[in-house]
Amino acid sequence: MRLSLSSIALALALGAAVFTAPDRAFAQTTSDSDRAAARELYFAGVALQDAGKFGDALDKFSRANQVVNAPTNLLRMAECEAMLGRLVESREHYRTAMRMNLPPDAPAALKNAQEQAAQEVKGVESRVPELKIEVTPANVPTLTVTIDDQPLNSALVGVARPINPGSHRVAASAPGYTRAEQTIDVKERAKQTITLTLQSTGGVVYGPAGGVTVQGPPTQGTATAQPTAQPGVEAAPSDKPPVYKTPKDTRSQSSILLGLRVGASVPVGDIPNDDVVGAENRKVSDISGVGVGGGIEGHFRFARTFTFGLLLEGVKFGTKPLAGTTNETTSTTGLLMGTVGWLSNPDGVGFWPELGVGYRVYNATIATSASSATNIDVSKGGLEFMIGAGVHIRAGSHVRIVPKIEIDFGGFSKTVATASDVGAQHVFVFLGMGGYFDIDLDKHPIIEPPTDMPKTKL
Repeated sequence: MRLSLSSIALALALGAAVFTAPDRAFAQTTSDSDRAAARELYFAGVALQDAGKFGDALDKFSRANQVVNAPTNLLRMAECEAMLGRLVESREHYRTAMRMNLPPDAPAALKNAQEQAAQEVKGVESRVPELKIEVTPANVPTLTVTIDDQPLNSALVGVARPINPGSHRVAASAPGYTRAEQTIDVKERAKQTITLTLQSTGGVVYGPAGGVTVQGPPTQGTATAQPTAQPGVEAAPSDKPPVYKTPKDTRSQSSILLGLRVGASVPVGDIPNDDVVGAENRKVSDISGVGVGGGIEGHFRFARTFTFGLLLEGVKFGTKPLAGTTNETTSTTGLLMGTVGWLSNPDGVGFWPELGVGYRVYNATIATSASSATNIDVSKGGLEFMIGAGVHIRAGSHVRIVPKIEIDFGGFSKTVATASDVGAQHVFVFLGMGGYFDIDLDKHPIIEPPTDMPKTKL
């Protein structure tokens, strides 16, 4: 993201509307000096968010919201949290922004922020994963379960609950049992289950309300019991806080693709026969066999899914021996073409159809007898159109692989008049593979309001 003049202007307008609005719009009393300080925090957060520094921006918006609790601050907080992988907190801040009661004469910026929150929360809700923690044996007295060293309410054991994506350490313990612990990597949108098995260490366990449970002998080979949390004692803070991963579905709206292509070209159709007046057209397949070649490509992707590009290609065709001689017909071709296309999924595996228009040059040395001195040199050029399709495969953060097929069709111009004006049309079918280096020009989160919704983000 980049901070633009329009972004600054919109942020100033929102700041003026929100931080100078009457106190009754927010159901709180705030001094003018505090409002001014909160406004500066908001502007600083906007600049940091547009620069991609979401953690620092979140701190600014959070502090501004502690002074002036408003949907605009909550919306920005939710957007930053979504980019940091804190999807649970992001969803709650979106919902809080949506539920705030505003007076009828509240600034339009606040109402627009609520509407935008209602749209963006849909994208976050679909990404929030769920984790179910099960413990065996069931109904263990004085059971303690923690996630990243934070206690879990025992009523939620065996119940799917929302959790942020990333690596989490889950542990269960109880008096008279060994401690069980596992680390799980929670994926976005996933519904995962983890089971912790407690092994009895033997002895007497005192349960709730003075109940006594006599444990059997310890299971052979079980680990030594670990210290467990005592009732009323807060768990020690973790020395390894949860790791939040940058969402993988963060995507770019535009990029430059630079690459190479290699493959086979199959010639079909006719070319004008200009060496003899009134002669019939020559068959391309009589002059050129299946060829092998390659090309250089450059594409600009914009509006996320549309592309236009430029292709320079060269092919050397297979030779055609003249029967009964050692003389051969040889041929080559060159193509310069502009293309437009559409990518169904620029961030993964998708379909990439293209249309193109360009100019092809075809050169051949045609053998007519056993003597190479009688060979005929032919050079043709003409306008050509292309219909193509490929499969876009993301092989890394910047590497794209595209197997493709293209059909190029057109006609070469005649250099002398012939008795018949029958056209000479040709087709070249290209089958090959392209490899590209993708240079992203910007990045945006997957959460986006509709195009007709007033935006407060950029």
